Amino acid sequence: MAWTPDINTYFRVATGYKAGGSELRAGPIGAFGQTFLSGECHHLRAGTQVVLVRAQAAGTNVAVFHSEFSDMQLQFDVVPRILAIVQSYNAGLGHGQWRGVRIPLCADQ
Repeated sequence: MAWTPDINTYFRVATGYKAGGSELRAGPIGAFGQTFLSGECHHLRAGTQVVLVRAQAAGTNVAVFHSEFSDMQLQFDVVPRILAIVQSYNAGLGHGQWRGVRIPLCADQ
């Protein structure tokens, strides 16, 4: 919502899903057919954007966020020089969350 030409606020709700499955790509010997669970993420973000000096595009963008995830999937390069050989795992955390505040420290938004 734009309060003035130089001040606006926003709110975002997002969800994400990553399907589970089995390791069908090239992986280490014996990993073919290893399964992993699907993962989900729910994200909330609210913030404000304020332009302080329009001619220099200087301003600030402050945001707070909260994300919750379940069964996060991680992929690791098994052979660092061959990026096609990866191994997929569930993080083993069950459920987790990230929370924070974002305040950029640069003039260019």
